[in-house]
Amino acid sequence: FDQLTNDLKLFSKLSKLRGSDTYGLAFKINKKNIIYKLNENPLKIQKRQDYKKFIKNHLNENSKNFLYIGQNRLVTNGSKSSHENNQPIISENIIGIHNGIFSNIYSILGESLDNQNHEGLNVKSDSHLFYKLLSKIPNNDNFILQFLKIINEVKGNFSVAFFFKDRDELYLSSNC
Repeated sequence: FDQLTNDLKLFSKLSKLRGSDTYGLAFKINKKNIIYKLNENPLKIQKRQDYKKFIKNHLNENSKNFLYIGQNRLVTNGSKSSHENNQPIISENIIGIHNGIFSNIYSILGESLDNQNHEGLNVKSDSHLFYKLLSKIPNNDNFILQFLKIINEVKGNFSVAFFFKDRDELYLSSNC
């Protein structure tokens, strides 16, 4: 438990260079999905009492079938003031993180983007829209083939990590 807590602190410190607008973690512990995300600098979050309580309440030596993903977000599309836009993204059946930019995700989904205001309160993040698209794929044996079709259709540079809410499998993909 102490090693994991230290690893999370190191993760925040090293990832701060990637972005310091927001911070989020998703855990799958004993088949339960647990999310913590906040619109605040990652290094400040480590000192917050609610974060320390969250870690203490959810992470312990009895945790089995454990996995986690996390991200420090640099805002590009979608306001950081919108909890929905901050990562990890929670879609219908997937929890995931994304680094990079999907430059054509809005057109794939038929969404509009105000090119003058990428951080507008009503703008959904490209990450949110990507996981919305993935959630449309049936969670079955053909998932990987359908996922690869989407990956070949989207443009931009990206790295993603995600898991289904009801499965203990972690998916990683990058074109960088």
